[in-house]
Amino acid sequence: MIEKNDTKNLRGKTLIVGFPGMALVGKATADFLISKMKLEEYVEFFPVQSPSSVIVMDGIIQPLSIKLYSSSSLQIAVLTASFQPQGEEAQTALAFDLSKKLVDLGFSKIISAAAYVSPEIKNGRKVFVAATNKEFIDELSKVGCVPMNGGISGLNGLIPALAEMYGIEGAVLLGETIEVYVASNVVDYMAVGEILRVLSSYLKFEIDLEDLTSKAKDIDEKIKKAMEKGFQEVAEEKEEQPSTHM
Repeated sequence: MIEKNDTKNLRGKTLIVGFPGMALVGKATADFLISKMKLEEYVEFFPVQSPSSVIVMDGIIQPLSIKLYSSSSLQIAVLTASFQPQGEEAQTALAFDLSKKLVDLGFSKIISAAAYVSPEIKNGRKVFVAATNKEFIDELSKVGCVPMNGGISGLNGLIPALAEMYGIEGAVLLGETIEVYVASNVVDYMAVGEILRVLSSYLKFEIDLEDLTSKAKDIDEKIKKAMEKGFQEVAEEKEEQPSTHM
């Protein structure tokens, strides 16, 4: 672990976690917060569970790492990386390792961002919530979240869940998305935007979502056109096939 800023400033803050996952919702939420809120790098972790590869930029090699960002003027911090470990055992081991370090850094709450895949979207995008206690669920329900049932895989679920073992409240906010975003590996900015609205309301900070909303509408329109084209091609293919009766 390498400290880039005074970590004493992290004590008492809420940590927002966002690792790559379905529709890249968690990672995009973290990246948008870091960029829009102009957060600075505070800590860099180099876990042994990282994939066995390096990043090369202009010929310079860099090991994969997990970075923690914050600002002395804000009560939030963000934890993210470009990867999740390969395999469930490695993910669980890293989640335990990180949880111990996050406790030492003094965070008061941990909230992660993830995706909830629905068969179809009805009546607008929802944000589902799972948390370590009912009181936390009730608090987040008041800002528009819907309690969920089911399971959450990966670091975005593990880290908040393990937080309770160390006396820290944890929650996962899951932006509603659909399978086409997941299958296409396209960022669902609409889901990201809904999570950010919940976070800004609950944690009482202001963030401009105009750019994100515009990008979300653009990608959603492209997705819809691609789906319509796909349906049309399937229909045309069926029309060309000879009729059969059984």
